[in-house]
Amino acid sequence: MSIPLVTFADPEVAVVDYLTTALAGRSESYTSGVTVGAFYPRSSTDAPVQPFVQVSWDGTPTVPYPITERATIRVTCWADNPGPAKLTAQLVQGLLAVHPGDTGVFAVQILTGPLPARDPDTGLFGVSLTCRVSLRPTAA
Repeated sequence: MSIPLVTFADPEVAVVDYLTTALAGRSESYTSGVTVGAFYPRSSTDAPVQPFVQVSWDGTPTVPYPITERATIRVTCWADNPGPAKLTAQLVQGLLAVHPGDTGVFAVQILTGPLPARDPDTGLFGVSLTCRVSLRPTAA
């Protein structure tokens, strides 16, 4: 018996796409101008762009192949003061907890967070959380 060849969506891209859409429809003042991406953007003056939601794929510790991949995703919400960073992280955590699933993602489970910190180089506040993203297989 051979195991079917399957592929999985890129969990980082899947979460970036979901959060970009979910945050675009929000009206909270602290989400005004927020952008989402995998790499922290810089402005033309090389200053960090914020508010910013950074999505990082921290690996895939469990793979019950060919059923699903379970990737760990770390989300860090950056802002110039702790209030908006904390509020954005709490909102993002809620949005991920109620992810409805889609063609690439089966389910999302919150793991840790929010965990606040301050970047000593930029002075920005970052509040991180992690989640497990279970991915749907696609026959290759």
